[in-house]
Amino acid sequence: MILTRLALVLSAFLFVPTSVLAQDDSPPPAPEMAAMIQARHLAMAVIVYTDANSTMPASIQALADGKYLPATGAPGDDGTTWLHDGVPYGYLGVEGISAGEVPDWGDIAIAHRSLDHAFAVQPHPENPDGAVVPVAFLDGHVEMVSLMEAQWLIDDAKQTFAALRDGGPMPMYRQLEQDAGLLAQAMIAHAAQHDGIAPKDWAATFEFLPDNPRREGKADKDRLRVYLSPKARGNTFLPEFEDTPEGRAERDQWINARSMWRSDALGTNLWRVPNPIFTVMLHARADAWVEAPDRRKRQHVRRLAFATADGRADTAESELLEVRVHEARDLFETIRDGDPLPPLNDAMHDLRILSKAIAAYARANQGFLPPDLGEVMPYIDGLWGIHEREPARVFLIRADENEASVTQIPDAQWIRDHCSYVYLGNPKTRLRDLRGSNATMLLHAPTDKPFEFRAFGGVRRRVPMIGPPLGLPRNPGDHFANSPFAFPPEDIVEQAEASRKAINDAAGG
Repeated sequence: MILTRLALVLSAFLFVPTSVLAQDDSPPPAPEMAAMIQARHLAMAVIVYTDANSTMPASIQALADGKYLPATGAPGDDGTTWLHDGVPYGYLGVEGISAGEVPDWGDIAIAHRSLDHAFAVQPHPENPDGAVVPVAFLDGHVEMVSLMEAQWLIDDAKQTFAALRDGGPMPMYRQLEQDAGLLAQAMIAHAAQHDGIAPKDWAATFEFLPDNPRREGKADKDRLRVYLSPKARGNTFLPEFEDTPEGRAERDQWINARSMWRSDALGTNLWRVPNPIFTVMLHARADAWVEAPDRRKRQHVRRLAFATADGRADTAESELLEVRVHEARDLFETIRDGDPLPPLNDAMHDLRILSKAIAAYARANQGFLPPDLGEVMPYIDGLWGIHEREPARVFLIRADENEASVTQIPDAQWIRDHCSYVYLGNPKTRLRDLRGSNATMLLHAPTDKPFEFRAFGGVRRRVPMIGPPLGLPRNPGDHFANSPFAFPPEDIVEQAEASRKAINDAAGG
């Protein structure tokens, strides 16, 4: 689940030996590490393709034709495998499904190494076969799992994708995940039409809920069912409301009275959320739990559905979810009151804005990256976020804000002289050239000024970064794509070196 594996999300940042990738004369990675890298390449190709085309690829061939995959592999004859050094990697997605339809990106497998090419490990009670294979998930992270767990993940993904494609029923835990995601998307869609402001209540989300295109004639009732708890879904009559002011008022009252969902984001400016992928935007009330299989415990456990501010949905056990809900509540109160964000969140906010400005520059310049951040100024208007009154702050971490005037509109030279953030781009490189590359980073905060915060009983030091905005060119108004992440400063140094090399290698490609 997303919340239980935060450290694994986009885990190539952790698993790929960047110090190895940055040196041409270094030995190749171990076979297990290389297999994880290949599985992640395939998963990231699917993610980028789906974002750019609004649907999953029909086959591996579609990814190869669009140059979403590294040239070191080749599509298999069956259309669902990618061959690398003769070893097949399976693709589990199906055509016609958008990313927004898929619940629980962090627990849905999308690619895997062939189970016939497993790696041997020491057998133990949870893995009596003594074998593991890498499995990549739809959020981009990769895990080494036992053959039994891999088969469970493969079967679960196939069943879920088939249900989404054909409009068939899903298990209740998957249905609640999907409904949480639909509500999150409705809140995001409302914000897009109201200057970033989330709906004031659940009734205000109704008009923004997408219809299920695979269930003709049931649009309104399907949307009403989204608000009901698992128990209420079996015994609640779904009325039909007239499309009149009176009927809509009755419908709104019905929704607000029965909605099982809770949110601290209602009425808040969602565009000011610095890190949507980790911010819980809505969740089920405490008594609306559902039984869900735990693939590691080999048993069913009680979980609550939730969705984050970028539209992703998941389930989590109540104790762990409550911690994240509390963190989100504090953040939304800060945004609502107009108080300064904590320094780390403030830096993540800046990186997202600068990433969007870089994407806007690329759209206007044949896809090429800017030579430096000073050149993005003409493309940042309207993207200031929390810094519209002091625009220069978007280029500065909190520790540097007292060293420069922040009330003026900065010009390109001011940005070159004062900007805190480190940019790794090359003006001879197009964004599209970075697909399938090892460029996992485009911007990062200074590594000599890490952010310190208390977590898990100790003080952690982290530096935020953000990857190339590969999915943004098709949707310039997207305020939620390409989230930042934070890692220890020593990891950022290695990642930055490898990414800079990959970006430079892609120049002129």
